[in-house]
Order: sequence, then C-alpha cells, then structure tokens
Amino acid sequence: MKTTRMLILIALRNLIQARGRTAFLGGAIGLVTLLLVLLLSLSQGISENIVRSATTLTTGHVNVTGFYKASPAAVAPVMIEAGKLKALVSDSPEIDYVVDRNRGWARLVSPTNALQSLIVGVSIDDEPGLAELLRLAPEADYREGGAAQIKGDVSQLKQKNVAVIFATQAKNLEVTVGDAITLRTQNFNGAANTIDVTIVGVARDIGLLSNFSVFVPKQVIRDLYQLRPDTSGALQIYLKDRDRSREVMTALRTKLDGAGYELMEYQPSPFFTKFGTVRGEDWVGQKLDLTTWEDEVDFLTWILTALDTVSFTLIVKDCLYFLNEEP
Repeated sequence: MKTTRMLILIALRNLIQARGRTAFLGGAIGLVTLLLVLLLSLSQGISENIVRSATTLTTGHVNVTGFYKASPAAVAPVMIEAGKLKALVSDSPEIDYVVDRNRGWARLVSPTNALQSLIVGVSIDDEPGLAELLRLAPEADYREGGAAQIKGDVSQLKQKNVAVIFATQAKNLEVTVGDAITLRTQNFNGAANTIDVTIVGVARDIGLLSNFSVFVPKQVIRDLYQLRPDTSGALQIYLKDRDRSREVMTALRTKLDGAGYELMEYQPSPFFTKFGTVRGEDWVGQKLDLTTWEDEVDFLTWILTALDTVSFTLIVKDCLYFLNEEP
C-alpha cells in the first residue's frame, strides 16, 4: 500500500514539474478521443441510414424470392400462390409484418430521354415504412425553373397506371408530376410489351439505391408481364429484432422444406446475381430462395468498410503525431 502511494506521488510530482508536456499530452489525448467519438458516430449514423433505406426500398430483414422455370432455359423471378406462402411465413412471433412485391426491369421512356430501371410493384396502404421514406422533392430540385413548392402525393400509388420516381430520374427524363412516361419491357415469354403511367410523385434521392428504383402499383407489373393475380416476386419479412434475421431465415427454410416447397441452396448474394446460376440448372417449376437483408445489400458494405478504414487510419496517424511531437 505504501509503495503504491509513493509511486502515485512520484508520478504527480513529475507531471507538475513538466507542466507544458502534461498540458500538451492531455490536450492531444482529449482531441484524439473527440475525433474518435465523432468518426464512430458518423460511421454509425451512415450505417443506420443505409440499413433503413435498404430495408425499405429493396429488401426486408428476411426475403423469400421465387424463381419459376417453365422450361430449363426460361427463368422468371416470380412465385406462384403468393397468398398461401405469405400466410405460411407470417406465422411467427418474431415477425412484425410481411409485404409482398412484384419486380420487373423496364426501359423508362419520356418524350426527350430514356433510362433503364428496376420497377417495383407495391400496395402502398400495406407499406407504412415506404410511404414515410418517400419524401417528395420540390420541383425546383429536378426541373430547371420549377416551382419551389412540392407537387404530388405518394398515397396516389393506389390509383391505376401511376408511378413514383426519384429526383435524379426526373431530371434525366426531363419530366415532372403529372407527366406520362412509357414503361417498355419483354415479358417472360420474350414478347415486347409497353404501358403508359402517370407520375404522381417525385421523391428525394436516397443514395445509390434510389437511382435504380421506380415504384408502381402491383397491377402495372402484372399487366406488363401478363401475370395472374396471385403471383408475386418477393416476400419481404420485417422482424421485431433485425439482428435475428439469420436465425429466422434458417427456421423458415426448415419450415418451408417441411411444407413441401423446393428450396435453392443458400447463396449469400442479391437475387439479381443468381439468374445465370438458375438458368444453368436443369429443373422446371418453382424454387424458393431465402436471404437476409445483409445478403441483398452486400454490394453496399464496401462503403462502411471504407469509412471505418479511413477513420482508423486518421486516428492512428494523429496518435503517432502527438506522441512524437515536442511541446
């Protein structure tokens, strides 16, 4: 005890005698600590924003996606009897709610320009999170000389042959709320098909994901691809605790397998990367593919990795600088 007290007194005397160095090192430690807290807060904020945007725009916490093959070479990203399947996967106390969406890929054509985009068929009344995330942009953000006020209404997605696009898309297509654009695609039989939709809202951009998404009512996808009413593209399952997504996915695989559904082997990658694999497999009918939100947005994780790497490098560099600097 006396030895410890003596060492503490010696240390305090040394600090008092070297007041300049003590103040300098104390300030350096405080500054580096502040920098660390700020960078970690920034990283966490960006991470939460990416996860929230991704799990609303493109993926659920757990996803059940269908691949249907009328012949070994013909692949369609659809699932049949979606209502029956939705009722089956919804029966779990860990699940908050389930939404089903139709998916397609089309060329968006305006009178002056065109671009390719994923088109997502939704029932806006069943997706409160989507309606909250799609915040409309003032016309001045995407149209030269446009009005400062906000036009449109996301809730109008319940109408027939309408669409909500994002500001960057509206700027490229040179359109605004009330204008019509044409969706042009090929159905799963190879036949070309088009449909005209009216823009009822232009949403603010939400990072990279919003550059490749257009939201339409489900019936628009069904009309484009000539699908039956009980056909869907994906079930997006939202959990009360998203950190349990992998456990819930594993349990659902067991449940669906026991119910007689054919399942694809688990591949931790987005659904759109699997068409080549499915096309090369010799089977017909329907198979289901289950993924988590982390699997579907793994192409965005490099952003967080890069930010964490930069943060760590800056902190280490500052620490070494202050430790080697003379007061």
